[in-house]
Amino acid sequence: MFRSQHKTRRVQTAPAGLGLFIGQHTTDSAGLAAAAIIMTVPALVVYVLLQRHFIRGVTSGSVKG
Repeated sequence: MFRSQHKTRRVQTAPAGLGLFIGQHTTDSAGLAAAAIIMTVPALVVYVLLQRHFIRGVTSGSVKG
């Protein structure tokens, strides 16, 4: 089996980790929002730094010939 299929709380993907902030009767809204922002910021930084290459790749893939 794949190593990424762990069911322990120590090893999870980031979106699955967000589920830890949601309980049966309570939700840590502030913690959930903070964790979501912390997850999103690295992807946005990479996109901003590589935006020129991303746009070039998208447009070159859509042009015929």
